[in-house]
Amino acid sequence: MAWDDIPDNVWEMRKRTVWKVFTPGAPIDRREVFAGRLDQLQAVDEVVLQKGQHAAIYGERGVGKTSLAKIAKEVADKEKIFSAHVTCDSSDDFDSIWRKVFEEIRVVLTDKQEVTGSYYLGDIDRLTPNAVRVVLQELTRGAPAVIFIDEFDVVRHSTTQLLLAETMKVLSDQGIDATVVLAGVAENIVDLIGQHASTERSLTQVPMPRMTIEEREAIIENGLTPAGMTIDAVARHRIVTLSQGLAHFVHLLAQRAALLALLDNRTNVKLADVSKAIDTSIADTQVSVSSNYEAAVKSNRKSLYPDLVLACAMISPDEHGYFTAKALVGPLTTVTGEAMTISQFGPHLKELATSRGLLHRDGDKRKYRYRFRNPLVQPYVLMRGVKESRIDHTDVLGANDDRERPLQ
Repeated sequence: MAWDDIPDNVWEMRKRTVWKVFTPGAPIDRREVFAGRLDQLQAVDEVVLQKGQHAAIYGERGVGKTSLAKIAKEVADKEKIFSAHVTCDSSDDFDSIWRKVFEEIRVVLTDKQEVTGSYYLGDIDRLTPNAVRVVLQELTRGAPAVIFIDEFDVVRHSTTQLLLAETMKVLSDQGIDATVVLAGVAENIVDLIGQHASTERSLTQVPMPRMTIEEREAIIENGLTPAGMTIDAVARHRIVTLSQGLAHFVHLLAQRAALLALLDNRTNVKLADVSKAIDTSIADTQVSVSSNYEAAVKSNRKSLYPDLVLACAMISPDEHGYFTAKALVGPLTTVTGEAMTISQFGPHLKELATSRGLLHRDGDKRKYRYRFRNPLVQPYVLMRGVKESRIDHTDVLGANDDRERPLQ
């Protein structure tokens, strides 16, 4: 059958499938299009199915914490477990978070005549750990419950961490079959929930590192296969490398490249499609990301900042996204074409971490570590560097790559 003979509705089906499976603007919420993270998903599933245990999912922004929570909720729903997924904002405190939870669960319970919980909230002016226990104790007489509290890191009320820790402890101590799963941007568990000894016994830690090569490849293959599409190895590798282990950019580049191939009446994605996808992805990247970059490199005269930021993006950081000044010497030499020393770019690096606000600096003097405050800036900068021919894609080292993979 010639390409022209393929019915238009088949091409439209493929386009709809691509839009559906690659979701750079929203977290994954269906297991069949979720890729990788098997260890983390298993850890959360085990907590959900085990009375007296809770969990905390933490890591950099953009590594897929919300997607993991939503998939775990889907698993819970299939197990006939009452579940709720709520997202925190900066105005939330302990009371408002749990009112969100109970409002969502009440919606779930409306068709279940044997269980009601709506009358509790009308009688309580201010929710406390004990009030939450009372509601959940009644609720779980019918079935277990799991509550996913997402973006917990944005909560600013200082007592909320303590009250939530107390709630998880009392639920565990009294054997109430309700599980709390927290998710948020944090480097460690203390950053997310605080240093509360009472939670250590019942809280499972689920750190989320950047995605491995295999997980990034799985996202691409799992998305293209339902659309009846394939991708050349060199094109796949370009997406895998430039995305730097962040799911958002894997989805974004794969989606745009696949749509470009379909626009050309092809079911095979080529390197040229990825190159064009880079251009559109740069234009459509979040305003906050591009604004952060522009503010960091802005200068009234030619400066080292654009080259230094690009060099920062080329580094393969540690599991928490950090790199050292010493690690910048090689990439910066590649970008500028001149041998560079720390003394030459050290003051600029300091400014990027202070007044220009692009980097976060940690550690003691002479042992400082740096990382992007917003991890999404790193792939954005790399794509700009490739588009502007300031670097070649082979100069990109790839975050958390566990092996080198030459282009095929």
